[in-house]
Amino acid sequence: MDLDLVSGDNLDTRGEYDIRTRKTIGYGTRRGKLYYLDLLSASSNQLAQVFSANKSDTHQHSEVWLWHRCFGHVSFGYLQKLFPKLFSQLNVSDFKCDICELAKSHHVPFPISMHKSPTPFMVIHSDVWGPTKTPSLSGARLFVSFIDDHTRMNWVCLMKSNNEVSSLFQQFHKIVATQYKSNIQVLHTDNGGEFVNQDLKQYLKLHGIVHQTTCPYSPQQNGIAE
Repeated sequence: MDLDLVSGDNLDTRGEYDIRTRKTIGYGTRRGKLYYLDLLSASSNQLAQVFSANKSDTHQHSEVWLWHRCFGHVSFGYLQKLFPKLFSQLNVSDFKCDICELAKSHHVPFPISMHKSPTPFMVIHSDVWGPTKTPSLSGARLFVSFIDDHTRMNWVCLMKSNNEVSSLFQQFHKIVATQYKSNIQVLHTDNGGEFVNQDLKQYLKLHGIVHQTTCPYSPQQNGIAE
C-alpha cells in the first residue's frame, strides 16, 4: 500500500502521507506504544478516499488475473476488449505474466546450411533410432545410420543394443577404406552415450578421425542424421 508514517513536530503525533503525492492525509496520536489515527478531522476524508481507491484497484487487478487464467492465459489486450469496465482505471501494460513469457517464447531459427563436403566420406553423420515396439526377424529394435555428407548416401545397420554402435562404425570404416578407397576424416553425432564412450573415442583417436558433437539440446545441429 502506498502509505507511510512520518514524524510530526510533536513526538506523540505522527503524520500519514501518500507516497505518490507526498501529501499528508491524516495524523495519529500516540497512546502507549500505539498510534491511533484521527478519524474526526477533515483530513480523515482524504484517508478514506485513498483506502477505498486502493481497495477498488486491488479488486480489479485480482479480477483481471482471474479471467486471464480462466481463459488459458489469454492476452490482456484481448481481455480489455472483452471486459472494458475492468480496465477503466487500469492499463494493459501494467500486467505482465511470467508464465506467458516462458510458454510463448521462441528459439531463433537455425539457418539452412547448403554446405557439402568437397569429397565423399570426408564427413559422416550418424544417429541412433529406436527402440521400436515391433522387432525385426532377427530381434533388432534399433538401428544406426551412417550418412555421407557429400553424396547423402545412407547406410543403415540394425541393432539389438546401443552398445553395438562402436563395432558397427568400425566395420563401416573398414568398408569405406577397402571398397571405396577413401578415408573418413570427421564423424558428426550428438552427445548420446552410444557415441561418447571410451571404446569409440580410442578407435577414432587411433585412426585420426575427428569427432564432432552437437551442443546439448540442439538436435538441429545434427539435422542431416535426424
